[in-house]
Amino acid sequence: MNELMQNLGSILFKYWQLATLFSLLIVGLVAGVILRRRPAVLRSAEKTSSVMVYALLFLLGISAGSNKQVVGQIGKLGYQAMVITVFAVIGSLIVSYVVYRVFFKNTGTEE
Repeated sequence: MNELMQNLGSILFKYWQLATLFSLLIVGLVAGVILRRRPAVLRSAEKTSSVMVYALLFLLGISAGSNKQVVGQIGKLGYQAMVITVFAVIGSLIVSYVVYRVFFKNTGTEE
């Protein structure tokens, strides 16, 4: 019974986090709609968001660099990341080509 309550608490906590993130997204969207007529506010929001992304990437690097398991597996992880990237690019090129051929290729008819 105790284990069931712990699992339930863990699940509820995850859903609470998800609901909080979703609520923040909705509030941000509403604020964006309200403030879109103020270009100065939007410019400062764009600059601030860029700075925050860089700060988050820096903190992620600190977190990964302090983890001995990640640092110990960096060669294997780098190889896997390279393979995933290559296949993602190849897949994107194939899908782009198919979409172009199916939807955008001029069939020779003049309008």
